[in-house]
Amino acid sequence: MVTIVTSLASAWVDERLTWDPSSYGGVQSMTFFQDEVWKPQMTLGTPVEFTIMTNKEMHVHVNSNGHASMNVGNVLNSACQFNMRFWPFDKQVCNVDFFALDLWLHQATLKLTEPSLVLFTDRNSEWVIEKTSSSTSEEIWFPMAEFRLYLRRQSTFYIMSLILPIFGMNLITSLVFLLPTQSGERVSYSITIMLALAVFFTVVADEIPRVSDPASLICIFLLAGIIISLICMFIVIVNMGIYHRSDTMQIGDFYKMLVKYTQKGPYCKTNKVDANDDNQDKSTHVQVKPFNGNLKLEEAGIDMNDGADVSEEEFLDEKVTWIDVSHAIDRISFIVITMFTSLGSFFLLLYMGIASDYNTDLL
Repeated sequence: MVTIVTSLASAWVDERLTWDPSSYGGVQSMTFFQDEVWKPQMTLGTPVEFTIMTNKEMHVHVNSNGHASMNVGNVLNSACQFNMRFWPFDKQVCNVDFFALDLWLHQATLKLTEPSLVLFTDRNSEWVIEKTSSSTSEEIWFPMAEFRLYLRRQSTFYIMSLILPIFGMNLITSLVFLLPTQSGERVSYSITIMLALAVFFTVVADEIPRVSDPASLICIFLLAGIIISLICMFIVIVNMGIYHRSDTMQIGDFYKMLVKYTQKGPYCKTNKVDANDDNQDKSTHVQVKPFNGNLKLEEAGIDMNDGADVSEEEFLDEKVTWIDVSHAIDRISFIVITMFTSLGSFFLLLYMGIASDYNTDLL
């Protein structure tokens, strides 16, 4: 719905209101109240409430040749079918139509003079009128004049109050995987993020019209953020159970593979001393680089001078713990969720800002 203050000027020729000025003291024109003479019943063709553009307190000006004119004004609520797909970057096309209710097509023809549409102001706190157009139509039983407004929403307020906070909340969702498991704040952090997004969802639902076709991308964006928060919460809860598993429980090959490919460097390295090198000890040394900060060489049970070769696979098979598996899941989840939320949010908002255009298919 668009609320506009309208002044409608119309003119016609009524042969019954003609006279010879010389016979009436040179009177060239007369003024009547609108309910004293015939006038076209100009009616709003896109109404929220049925509205006829007449006013008994205003006048009809008639010339001696039968040429009559009148101006009527009113505050109109015109129904417009908005496309909310790209809200708040949307561009809307709104038609404001008028037709002569008491005249059929074969009885009268509407003609628009230039300029047919004059804007008293194009400034509005929410909308910018970028352009206008006008035309006549005979698609219904009555002659109709169509005035089309091309509106662009001013989105700065919504960007600062909704878009940027929502974007930030999506970005920090993955930070839950950086919290220490021992802190006990992981689940509460995930719940807080999800509830914050749910509050933003409620605010957006109150701001935009309740239309389902087409669906608003900002609503899909918020729903996706809530779903990701629920997924993060599920992963955190399951991962806490993995973290506290007993060391006597066997670790599968899949978990060992996760630990292997989430480490920054090699897990172990075997170096042999050249027998011909007189400056080195003749014994074989094994240098082992632990794959987490809690594992030490003494805990691994490896004698540095026993001359044994320790392969990476053997080291993993014997020394991977459930704590290592939990850390590996955290690393993978953080990387995947961060990439999905950051890149997905950025490209979706970019698409909303670029792809928005005037759509006349709904008219």
